[in-house]
Amino acid sequence: MKNKEHTRQVRDTVVKKFKAGFGYKKISQALNIPKSTVQAIILKWKEYQTTANLPRPGRPSKLSAHTRRRLIRDVAKRPMITLDELQRSTAEVGDSVHRTTISRILHKSGLYGRVARRKPFLKNIHKKCCLKFATSHLGDTPNMWKKVLWSDETKIELFGNNAKCYVWRKSNTAHHPEHPTPTVKHGGGSIMVWACFSSAGTGKMNKIDGKMDGAKYRTILEENLMESAKDLRLGRRFVFQQDNIPKHKAKSTMEWFKNKHIQVLEWPSQSPDLNPIENLWKELKTATQVIEDDQAKRGGQVYTTNLRGQVPPLVTTDYTVQDQGNASPRFMRCTTYSFPCTADLAKQCQVPLATIIKPFATVPKNETPMYVVNHGETGPIRCNRCKAYMCPYMQFTDGGRRYQCGFCNCVNEVPAFYFQHLDHMGKRVDFYERPELSLGSYEFAATLDYCKNNKPASPPAYIFMIDVSYANIKSGLVRLVCDELKTLLDNLPREDGAESSMVKVGFVTYNKILHFYNVKSALAQPQMMVVSDTAEMFVPLLDGFLVNFQESRAVINNLLDQIPDMFADTNESETVFAPVIQAGVEALKAAECSGKLFIFHSSIPTAEAPGKLKNRDDKKLINTEKEKTLFQPQKAVYEQLSKDCVSQGCSVDLFLFPSQYVDIATMGDVATHTGGSVFKYSNFQVERDGQHFLSDLRKDVEKAIGFDAIMRVRTSTGFRATDFFGAIHMNNTTDVEMAAVDCDKAVTVEFKHDDTLSEETGALMQCALLYTTISGQRRLRIHNLSLNCSAQLSELYKSCETDALINFFAKSAYRAMLNQPLKTVKEILVNQAAHMLACYRKNCASPSAASQLILPDAMKVFPVYLNSLLKTGPLVGSAELSTDDRAHQRLSTTAMGVEDTQLLLYPRLIPLVRQHTRHSLLDVVPTPVRCSEERLTDAGMFLLENGCSLFLWLGQACPPEMIQSIFNVPSLAHVSIDLRSLPELDNPQSQKLRSIVDSLLDQRPSSMKLMIVKQKDRSEIMFRQHLVEDKGLHGGASYMDFLCYVHREIRQVLT
Repeated sequence: MKNKEHTRQVRDTVVKKFKAGFGYKKISQALNIPKSTVQAIILKWKEYQTTANLPRPGRPSKLSAHTRRRLIRDVAKRPMITLDELQRSTAEVGDSVHRTTISRILHKSGLYGRVARRKPFLKNIHKKCCLKFATSHLGDTPNMWKKVLWSDETKIELFGNNAKCYVWRKSNTAHHPEHPTPTVKHGGGSIMVWACFSSAGTGKMNKIDGKMDGAKYRTILEENLMESAKDLRLGRRFVFQQDNIPKHKAKSTMEWFKNKHIQVLEWPSQSPDLNPIENLWKELKTATQVIEDDQAKRGGQVYTTNLRGQVPPLVTTDYTVQDQGNASPRFMRCTTYSFPCTADLAKQCQVPLATIIKPFATVPKNETPMYVVNHGETGPIRCNRCKAYMCPYMQFTDGGRRYQCGFCNCVNEVPAFYFQHLDHMGKRVDFYERPELSLGSYEFAATLDYCKNNKPASPPAYIFMIDVSYANIKSGLVRLVCDELKTLLDNLPREDGAESSMVKVGFVTYNKILHFYNVKSALAQPQMMVVSDTAEMFVPLLDGFLVNFQESRAVINNLLDQIPDMFADTNESETVFAPVIQAGVEALKAAECSGKLFIFHSSIPTAEAPGKLKNRDDKKLINTEKEKTLFQPQKAVYEQLSKDCVSQGCSVDLFLFPSQYVDIATMGDVATHTGGSVFKYSNFQVERDGQHFLSDLRKDVEKAIGFDAIMRVRTSTGFRATDFFGAIHMNNTTDVEMAAVDCDKAVTVEFKHDDTLSEETGALMQCALLYTTISGQRRLRIHNLSLNCSAQLSELYKSCETDALINFFAKSAYRAMLNQPLKTVKEILVNQAAHMLACYRKNCASPSAASQLILPDAMKVFPVYLNSLLKTGPLVGSAELSTDDRAHQRLSTTAMGVEDTQLLLYPRLIPLVRQHTRHSLLDVVPTPVRCSEERLTDAGMFLLENGCSLFLWLGQACPPEMIQSIFNVPSLAHVSIDLRSLPELDNPQSQKLRSIVDSLLDQRPSSMKLMIVKQKDRSEIMFRQHLVEDKGLHGGASYMDFLCYVHREIRQVLT
């Protein structure tokens, strides 16, 4: 056995005594070490002049010296050669090695892979001119340069093919002639902009429509130049800089400068590097390439959750999750994956610390489903102090007899039945056999202690409540609903592997009074029971109201056939609403189960009954201090109704079919607080809107769901959950109550510091959701997530997740608008964004000119999303927008997950026609382009989707052959904009387009109504509202104007 190595101190003592004249034998005796060891230490010291350990040789290199020299020679000849090419060249000479081996060899020679700079192609004459310009201005003072107004045009390829090219080079050689990527001043079609700035800040920015020529350039100067100089306070004797392209140097343009007495700075050709405005363009050009870049970098890969604080792919990226100890980002996403260590740091950066939790998120088929852990009557194992559930963050000690809680550090005894030995690494031997120890997400079977009144839970019930007033009968809605339910009830949700659903069903019709139906299987005909006293609501029958559909199929189908005819001659137009919900709650209470109410309603409840509403839609309040009252629900009856629903586990899904104002702010508030949804179909017509409604109803009935849920978020010491946003109800500050929670609902949780966090232990959080399954089992769903903590702000910004950030900003703004004027809410949003970005600029970014806009790499798309949020209906004070539509979007967004808010705020604009041939469609869903009018082409065809709406835009020069193959009409003029589905034609073009549309509809939680839009048609107005990079139709800046505005705000914060 090898003896232990002597310390450096002992070796130094040996050498010291040797220098003092002691011999090997005396040194050996004095230090009690073998004589041979003394000899070895001294010989090593004589040879290397040190007693330190020398590097070991390690495994022999797989590459010979000759091959290594050849690699370096190849890179010197071709700096842009790839690792794959180098790997193939070494394999050709018989040396097969990994890419990382080649990379290490090059690194040892000082060669590193770097992105090739894009530089203009320079001839010798260009180089001489640049040098002459630089030397002639060496003596200029800083004050002279402060008088210069810099200008330039650029193309913006936010979704274009500006791919990065990597080059092998040594440090400080980025600009050597062989290392940059040459660029020239021509290329494909793209958006062009002109802008200017000085040391005082940014000037005007102008979007160039069509082809740029001398006349258009002079118009731009006329409209923007003098005004910019005035805004930047440059005085009358400023110097204007422009490059030397022909339209700038045209005789008429130079005469214009002369007439305006504007001094123009001489400028060498092909020299954009000398122009500081290039720094500004850099940020603008890369702003929304992030989505495409992330897909290219991480798309199609497996994302393993074994690392703490690992930033996941964007929600727009296709990836596969492998759970290895932290919850999938499908379940939990954070605004940043590195929390600041102190409250002062958090206050300084103003980045909200939040997590968006989607407990029932849909898991793709190629990912592992949720495991269920059953400990029998003992129930789940929890920490005795903080009550956190067993998870991967518990540290087992004392040979496996105890465990230390990762959340509160309390040491707990391990129950005898749960004991297991530890391996040599201190890990339980059964670690990989127990989901609660090795996975981030799993479920526990709950015991009776977790049930109401210690009684087993019952399967939930679905009650269908149909408004049979005159409007719904006349529109054909009642018959449509009844016909659909006959087949839809076969698809009620069921447990995996179950033959049939255990969900019970019941039916109610109503107008001013309520009709309950006995559909017991033993009956030959359904029986109606009427309750006309809506002030004291009760259920007139217990047995036969809630039944199993399979057992009572004949009676139920009989009832659904009869209902449309039963009320065919009604003239009753008044309805009640609150008593309808109260009836559903009472029915579920009597049956001792939870459930959901599906209410199909058409008008504001004006009948004399509890919950009667008045029309309070006053356009005069818009843009005033009182505008917020339009979105505040009328409480009283409805507030108590929400509490009753949550207490009973009764969720409300509201399908509205209004022809005028119905006060969605109040009616939808009950649905929102009970984990339900609100669907709205204005001016409903069966032929036009029927399929859209039925698709929504099918998805809603069939989706995965849990009932009577309570959620608590536990955290490790140092921070805690302080605020919650979502379709939830809260009786206290910690327990989030949801009558139901489905696969589309998300809860956004904000955190605050209450102590200092440790970089070593990080920040831990555990979401525990207690709920009732569709089969009546009580379960606990657990999601765990571990984050990094850092005292460096740069780490926080590097770990930010913009999609999650904008979800938080949207929900907090939509809540704030209930109590503050819209102008104040928007100012707060922009101010916080400016402080976030200014803090990054001040503390994290490299020193640069004050005029340069610098954004964190992880937040490049944040200004785009924020500008889009400011232009959404709820935050735009416009009398042209329906109050109900604004309230509906506010309520819907409150429960959205990260992927839904991202798509809502940056819709996907998808080009369908091939670029090279106008007569054929692309075979697969193409890559989206910038969401701007500039991307539309006269001969093009585009799909635009935002999760709520789906538009098919047709250019006025769309080829007739394409129109014929898709719509079966000879020209664009014959295409009807009232179409709500594409004709099913037997040709490749029609099949491709329908396939693309179907794939988009399948991806979204709710159905999107297809709308046909023709270029320059009236129908285009609604479509253009969703082109979020352009100016808003109802107010709001374009993306480029907003970026400049944010830049000014950042500078103001910094100064």
